[in-house]
Amino acid sequence: MLQRLHPVGDAPALTVASAYDRLVARFGELPTVDADRFVTDGVALEEREMAVYRVTDAGLTLLAKGPGRLVADAVSVGDGDAWRLALDDIKAISMEMGEVLQLRTANDLFELHPRDGAPMKWFHFMRGHQGKPRPGRRGRKR
Repeated sequence: MLQRLHPVGDAPALTVASAYDRLVARFGELPTVDADRFVTDGVALEEREMAVYRVTDAGLTLLAKGPGRLVADAVSVGDGDAWRLALDDIKAISMEMGEVLQLRTANDLFELHPRDGAPMKWFHFMRGHQGKPRPGRRGRKR
């Protein structure tokens, strides 16, 4: 049975599989917003404002807030990488009810909250970069 997405407005009716295929066609197998910038600076995806929380039985604890960035080997939040997590340390990436993006490591559970409300995009990009070979860089722009 095909899972269908319900269109809003003028959007076409799609299956989940065809929507995923469109994401891959738009951003590539190794998803990047700007392929040239990824090669020169290593940045695959950025967010103006993002918050990261540690999830415990006691609730959520804010760890960092500020610009969010996905690079070839890590995700970071805050100025100067106030919080940084290597992609290799992530054991699971999941989307939970309410469009909550969770990252599980061996010892911790984190939630990423992009301000502009695109957690599925972050999920897709992070899953696409996890376990992939790192591209060679041509040098950083200054």
